Amino acid sequence: KNWTNWKYVFQAFYISLTYDFYLRKNPREISLPALFLLSSIAYEVSASFIVNIIGNFYVSVASQDWNLFSDVLWKSLLITFLVSALRAFRDFISEICSLAWRKNL
Repeated sequence: KNWTNWKYVFQAFYISLTYDFYLRKNPREISLPALFLLSSIAYEVSASFIVNIIGNFYVSVASQDWNLFSDVLWKSLLITFLVSALRAFRDFISEICSLAWRKNL
């Protein structure tokens, strides 16, 4: 049902990516839309690990394995930090993209 929404997202990304390539003066610059896409993918992939952490917490509490609990606790802190850093980076790149697009309009 929602494939039409994704189709428009991909079309908007394609247009912005090609528009960004034509506007760049230095070909070695990083494309902002491509960086935004990569940061969004990294954010979604890292956020998918949260489900595994929740399941591991349940197993460690049910089995009363405190070593497993402390291991899962450290992993959950790492995943939480990673997800929050990627979210902040994605939001930052999004604002840079919107600023660059407004500047070129």
